[in-house]
Amino acid sequence: MSGYGNTGIAPIFLQTAEQLVQRLSQDNTDKSRDFERRARAMVAIFQSWATAPPAPEARTASIHQLLDLQREVLDYFSARGREF
Repeated sequence: MSGYGNTGIAPIFLQTAEQLVQRLSQDNTDKSRDFERRARAMVAIFQSWATAPPAPEARTASIHQLLDLQREVLDYFSARGREF
């Protein structure tokens, strides 16, 4: 986990965001494209942590944002009767 400074578990957040992008890119709806855009923004944030660790408040906010997005995506797929 070298390169992530004091954000030792940052790679798991990056991986989660990348998985969201991958799955959402396979679902051709306006809502999925919006989710995908948001997930790509999260990927960029987590990638930046390797070279510039965030302030604790920014780190916490980003993690919460990712978890909220993941929950929205799972709810969206579930409501449509689709597996994530």
